[in-house]
Amino acid sequence: MMLTTPSDWIALALALLGGLLLGLAFAPRGRKWQDRYATERDAHAAFRRDSESRLAGSDARIREMETERTRYAGSDARIAELEREREAHSAELAREREAASLSQARATEMERDQARPAAADPRIAELERDRVSLARAQTRIAELERENARLGQASGVAVPVAASVTPVTRRVMGERSKSSWFDFGPRSDPRAHPRD
Repeated sequence: MMLTTPSDWIALALALLGGLLLGLAFAPRGRKWQDRYATERDAHAAFRRDSESRLAGSDARIREMETERTRYAGSDARIAELEREREAHSAELAREREAASLSQARATEMERDQARPAAADPRIAELERDRVSLARAQTRIAELERENARLGQASGVAVPVAASVTPVTRRVMGERSKSSWFDFGPRSDPRAHPRD
């Protein structure tokens, strides 16, 4: 069939236009695509809400960690300060222990000198001064050991506790006990009171 007349072309155009209008009238109007779009939109909204909640939780955690870091930085500075103070006390304690060991050697020498009661008076006075300095050194050592233990507990570092210096005991001369280290008077001298 050949389209030769203008009326045939008009009839063909009207038929095509009518078919297009009927197709548009009976089409489902994209309901399947609208349903898919709504599903994707809801899924995207849920994902965005979840991401925002996670981000808020991460921000809160970051702020908490910053607070802890600031607090720990202060603690680290305090620990370093306590460590420096403990080292200073340890050095002072070592010096005091060295002085105490020297004083202990002097005390041993004093014990040997007690066996020679005819020693000169200046020597006795010097040994008495050494005994007093030994007592002071032992008191200072005990004080420094207490301070060192306190600093060790404050910084969490174990502090070794050294054995304290043992005091020199009082010796007995003859039948009478001496009232002090250098009691070389006539009452304590065994030669002044010969036994009967």
